[in-house]
Amino acid sequence: MRPGVAAFAPLAVAAASLGAQVPEFRVAVEAAYVDVFVSRGDDPVEGLTATDFELRDEGVVRPVELVAADVLPAQVLLVFDASSSLTGERRRALRRAGERLLAALRPNDAAGLLAFSTEIRWLARPGTDRGRVLRALGELEAQGATSLHDALLAALALADPGGRTLVIAFTDGRDTTSVLDGAHLKTVASRTSALVHIVTLRDGEARPGRPLRALEERTDLDTIAEATGGRVWIANSLAMLGGAFDRIAATLSARYVLRYEPPPDAKPGWHRLEVKLRKGRARVHARRGYWVADPSEPHR
Repeated sequence: MRPGVAAFAPLAVAAASLGAQVPEFRVAVEAAYVDVFVSRGDDPVEGLTATDFELRDEGVVRPVELVAADVLPAQVLLVFDASSSLTGERRRALRRAGERLLAALRPNDAAGLLAFSTEIRWLARPGTDRGRVLRALGELEAQGATSLHDALLAALALADPGGRTLVIAFTDGRDTTSVLDGAHLKTVASRTSALVHIVTLRDGEARPGRPLRALEERTDLDTIAEATGGRVWIANSLAMLGGAFDRIAATLSARYVLRYEPPPDAKPGWHRLEVKLRKGRARVHARRGYWVADPSEPHR
């Protein structure tokens, strides 16, 4: 194994030991931060203020503050497919797309790179050293099968409950070897503070007028991403892969961060969130809720 590369082959064993239980990522809910992206079509809506938003926690309107993005740096975790299908031009196109996204981050944003195939490997732990992540992109090697769900679980385990964690995953195929299924992963993702974007490559499925959106069917990936306020982006060719990452970078720079205080007597369990604009028509992308742990139950 190369120095600095952490392999997570034992992750599958750990996941298997969970059985039917769902891993719980528990956080104390004192002040909550909600990433929000507002769009009309594919264009971001900019220039909004806190008074433009209405946030409801279990149906009750809560006061919100707009937090400057510079005050709350992002932790960006790239989760890249390195299975045997990612060879030649596919691998080069993914490296270029990753480099473009890294270039769009702010200097104080942290970035890291996790590669997955049959095994899961941290090629670069999260940090502000861009050169380290760029070098790691050059170390992507194609081998093995696809364990996307388990890789997303590994990334979500690093989500910062008090900040902003953005998980950006890429795959060119379906999950074939993960222990964790889509339903369990959706539950885990919705209980963390992370925002999840997933880029998929589907060669040969391009249709006129639909270069990046070809969602003919709902999948586990759609529900996982949307539960966190993210989405699935589909590139129908290698030429369109960079465009998908550019769109994600645009959403990151145009997002709003809302801060609010959940009720102090919030009961343990799932709490539904709804964020919308008070006036005007636009699509609001935000996480669907948050999880409050039961203090009487031991951490599992």
